[in-house]
Amino acid sequence: MNSLDLMVFEHANIKRMLKLVRMFCYKLYNREDVDFNDIDKMMDFIKNYADKHHHGKEELKLFNR
Repeated sequence: MNSLDLMVFEHANIKRMLKLVRMFCYKLYNREDVDFNDIDKMMDFIKNYADKHHHGKEELKLFNR
């Protein structure tokens, strides 16, 4: 898998997580039961996978920083 394919794959993973975050928010808004431990998992994914892992690769491979 080349660098660009990897970035596209990782963007798809991030989009999937954002859909889950949106669903979680809708449940909260509608006063449905939610597992608040899921917030920690979502934040961990965003902080570590999206911010550190993925954006670090973008900076290094695509923008050469």
